[in-house]
Amino acid sequence: MFNKMYQMRDEILTKLATIYESAGLTTAQVKNYLDNPNNFPPETWQRIQSERDILEKKVSEVLKIYGKKKKKD
Repeated sequence: MFNKMYQMRDEILTKLATIYESAGLTTAQVKNYLDNPNNFPPETWQRIQSERDILEKKVSEVLKIYGKKKKKD
């Protein structure tokens, strides 16, 4: 399961790098833009932060489940 997830992640990162390059941007520049609350209306920034929190919790839950399964194996 995790191997497939890592493959998908790598494919997404490769595609994003191509998009950024064609726009003349680096990954760091895009990250800095997206991490700056001044680039978004307050309501949008709050929604972004909320969605990030939800995603982080889900990933954390999956990792805990995977870690428990690994210990049993």
